[in-house]
Amino acid sequence: MFSALRDHGAQAARDHRWRPDGVMGGAICAHASWGPQRRFGQTSASWVAELGNGKAVHWLTASSAPETSLFKPVLFGSGEKTALPDFGPAPGDQYDPGTLWWRHERLHRAMLEDYAGPLALFRDERDQLERAFLARVVGVLRKPGNAGRAEEMIAEMWQDVRLVEDRWYARGRHNPVVINRMNQTSEPYKMHWLRLNRIARMGK
Repeated sequence: MFSALRDHGAQAARDHRWRPDGVMGGAICAHASWGPQRRFGQTSASWVAELGNGKAVHWLTASSAPETSLFKPVLFGSGEKTALPDFGPAPGDQYDPGTLWWRHERLHRAMLEDYAGPLALFRDERDQLERAFLARVVGVLRKPGNAGRAEEMIAEMWQDVRLVEDRWYARGRHNPVVINRMNQTSEPYKMHWLRLNRIARMGK
């Protein structure tokens, strides 16, 4: 399900240099683009619900662009305290680094000029972290009466993601792999996102 929500369509599956400024086709994951035949919508968050045996694990990005995000767990259990992370203040329509959603959006928008380059820098680490999260959640749920530990574990994982995404942002901005003119998006696309950034009062 994580992979499905990150799907950009058949063209992206065939070409590792795929860019989000072209025709989106039947893609599930959407990036706001410009012009005729292109997608104006934007994925704003992704959510996978895992239900069964009296438990519910919800995997949330709580951010746009699931391929630049990690799916993070929230636990709901019958008769147990719900393990909710600290989401911070609710995001508004302008950039606020104190909110979880906008903090990630800084990473997402910094990648849009050369999408394939920076994504390649951390895709493997993203997938490894998600596998580790899945294993940790399974381990906690197998032990009865572990609600307190679950709450602590959830907080740890969400904090880990914040630190990791900060590192990805810094690495993507300064790594020379990102500077690849073959992968760079079109000038109209860049101008479109510059306009959105101005509206949101944010830079990259």
